[in-house]
Amino acid sequence: MTNIPYALVLYTMNSNDTIITTKKAAKLLGVSQSRIRQLIRDGKIDAFKVDGSMWLMSLEDFNLFSAKTRRAGRPRREDVSTD
Repeated sequence: MTNIPYALVLYTMNSNDTIITTKKAAKLLGVSQSRIRQLIRDGKIDAFKVDGSMWLMSLEDFNLFSAKTRRAGRPRREDVSTD
């Protein structure tokens, strides 16, 4: 039997959502796990941390993010001055 983090047990008891890891999210989007963690830090994907280092998110929240249309490539700077 594996040890299940207490926070995960509480979350799944209070929710009908399926929980996914950053590894699964990265695989679904075709990006790295560090990119997923960056999106979490930037507030683009809602997630919660368990055991101090493991990020988890609901599949529903992930699907909301992945459904948004995004332009490929590096985002443009908003405040480009032409002096």
